[in-house]
Amino acid sequence: MNTAVNEGKDGHAYTFTGVRITEADPANINQAGLLTILGKIKNYGNCEPTNPHETMKGVIGSGKPTVVGWKRCYVINLSLADLVRYYGTIAEFKKQWLAKTATLNNGTAVPIEINGIDEIDPIKLKVLVSGDQIAIGGFTYALKGLIDFTKLGATATNPTTFTWEREAKVFVCDTPGFTAAHIRTTLMNQLATSAPHVTAHVEIREDA
Repeated sequence: MNTAVNEGKDGHAYTFTGVRITEADPANINQAGLLTILGKIKNYGNCEPTNPHETMKGVIGSGKPTVVGWKRCYVINLSLADLVRYYGTIAEFKKQWLAKTATLNNGTAVPIEINGIDEIDPIKLKVLVSGDQIAIGGFTYALKGLIDFTKLGATATNPTTFTWEREAKVFVCDTPGFTAAHIRTTLMNQLATSAPHVTAHVEIREDA
């Protein structure tokens, strides 16, 4: 698990936090079979996987290649957000990695060791109260595709309950009568239903 500054295709720098597998590592570069497995298991950017039975969700090959001798090698990333979203824990990721690589390697799994961390901490979500406004903040991005925060607590007569405010990076409550306590309870219930594999702490913060 590491944090690094990457350069995107648009030339802007961004911070990456997550698991990074480098094909150019000495343990990998001379193993043609392993490079073949890594090539199959990774996705390419945001493209739909050509073979979802081989690829692992969130494991993405990106960035410019590193040339080692005559070989062009790539970095494979699994962001912290995708680790939470698809696997919930490092233990579960390792379990699925071993199963997937065994499938691609005639029944023999490729061992993986993640340095720097034993397990990820629970994600933090916050119900923020400022004056008469209430919002949801924290690591909501990790739940993208699992929970639609704009419809949290929605009903047939009130289908949209929150609005995403991009600059503040929060979902602001648009529904009269929703209290901070009600939102926290609704969010915790939604987590249990839609993301049971994700461990999260939800706290209320006044005057955010």
